[in-house]
Amino acid sequence: MKKKLFTCFMVMMMVMMAGCGQKEIVFGISQAASDLLASEAFTDTLTKCDNDKAISLYGLDEGLLAEYEVYIGTGATAEEIAIFRVKDSKDIETVKAACETRVADQKQACENYLPDEMPKLNSPVLQTAGNYVVLCISNDNGKIQTVLDGYLK
Repeated sequence: MKKKLFTCFMVMMMVMMAGCGQKEIVFGISQAASDLLASEAFTDTLTKCDNDKAISLYGLDEGLLAEYEVYIGTGATAEEIAIFRVKDSKDIETVKAACETRVADQKQACENYLPDEMPKLNSPVLQTAGNYVVLCISNDNGKIQTVLDGYLK
């Protein structure tokens, strides 16, 4: 009896320890976007896109996403925030690639029209963690990174 109890205890401990090594990242997208907007890293006024426009801008299948918010500028800058939470972690690379395509599209659009925006587009903040993909095109990547570190680590 003691041997069975000991074995059962050891199995439970191993299961618990296996789970301790991974920290699940979970945060509210709306709060994260609000914190990013408040970071003073943007020179433009960003406005939240409606869902249809956000999906269209990024060329994504809405079925992949559990939650998302996209904020775009007035058109005077390339500044933008996009935060996506995928339903299945296997889709992270698909969403990340969509963000990279969005940046490439913005580069092409701004190259002649808004050349002063090219430095922002050449070094956007694009990070993945857990089931999240975050893209920020801003005037101050350091401020963006400070906010994201609080969410993604």
